[in-house]
Amino acid sequence: MKMKWKKIAKTTGAVFICAVAVGILWSRTHMEYEETQTVSGSGQDGQAVTVSFPESVQETISVGLSYDAEIIVSEDFNPDELYKSSAVLITPDAGIWENFFSVEGDAWEISEGEFAARDGSLTSGVVCQRTNEDVLYVSQATLFSAHEIMPYIFITFDCNLYSPTFNMNLFSQESDLAFCSREDNWKELQKSLEVLGLNAQDLCIMSEYSLDAETLAGQEELIAEWGNISEEEKKTSWSEADEGYYYFIEQETQGLPVYKDAVLQPILIDEERTAIEIYASASGISYLSARYLFEFQTTDEKMTLLPIETIMKTINSKYEDAVLQEPLIVRKLELMAYPLETAENEYTVIPVWVCTIARQCVDNNGNSYDQNIYLPVNAVTGEEVFEMEG
Repeated sequence: MKMKWKKIAKTTGAVFICAVAVGILWSRTHMEYEETQTVSGSGQDGQAVTVSFPESVQETISVGLSYDAEIIVSEDFNPDELYKSSAVLITPDAGIWENFFSVEGDAWEISEGEFAARDGSLTSGVVCQRTNEDVLYVSQATLFSAHEIMPYIFITFDCNLYSPTFNMNLFSQESDLAFCSREDNWKELQKSLEVLGLNAQDLCIMSEYSLDAETLAGQEELIAEWGNISEEEKKTSWSEADEGYYYFIEQETQGLPVYKDAVLQPILIDEERTAIEIYASASGISYLSARYLFEFQTTDEKMTLLPIETIMKTINSKYEDAVLQEPLIVRKLELMAYPLETAENEYTVIPVWVCTIARQCVDNNGNSYDQNIYLPVNAVTGEEVFEMEG
């Protein structure tokens, strides 16, 4: 069977806001706080500063803007230990990667390739392909290794929320597989990542799925019945040797998840923070896909976060006066770290509230749905981060 190495494309739609001219303001209601998350820091005068983040906010701002928002701050984040920091993109050693993934012999064809960098430019790298369709790409922008079993995994494990065959929730996020426990497998995987030159201490599991042979085989049969694949494209058989753990991994710095791209892309926000996807089986890493990864350096200069009310003022000033055909509801504010490029491969890391704002729409059948936009707000200055908007 001949298959191309390409994951199912994420469905995206255009995100836009239709505003009319006249601004009408409603009187504001009082902010309703549920349980608060209290954090502290040091002010410029050295005095202790306490900031309380509510776990949620419900407030009506205007006829076109309201809050029904979850406030998300990582449990690993300690505001008393928030320091100014910088970052550079990791440049992988192609030789180490080729050795780790056993790229050798006449069956492999090695060449130079070009990959899209973070700013849209092209960067060079190494392309390794084997006759049985094992592949390895190594560049500063793209790290990709896949073994011949992966086309079958991509068919039977569909993590695209917009796909009609989406099924990742059918696979366990708790059970161990026969070849290794989840805990032990992650420990071994961390060792492998260190060998590859990646700091495993900066990596955190977002989610992990146990892909067992029985569910994989059942999903393949179902997808074949739907006509998505032919009988010839099916795997001959599934066994415990094919089983593995599928990881979605994010990069962290100072306890904050790292957000990598422009936030106004109309796709799932979690896709933008996933640093690495890995499928690890008894035979090792069968699949590894990573976009650019950062190496961080922290100074001894502390930063202090603004209260959530100040962040809300930035959101309100942008949207409260607009009379919209469909109202906006702020659904989520999540505290993250964003590497802001200041020079070629030099980045200043800034804490940012990534605000998810839903535009409530109605389709032709009268069904309501949310269309999300994202607003980044600097957590220290309260300013909109225009550079993050692409």
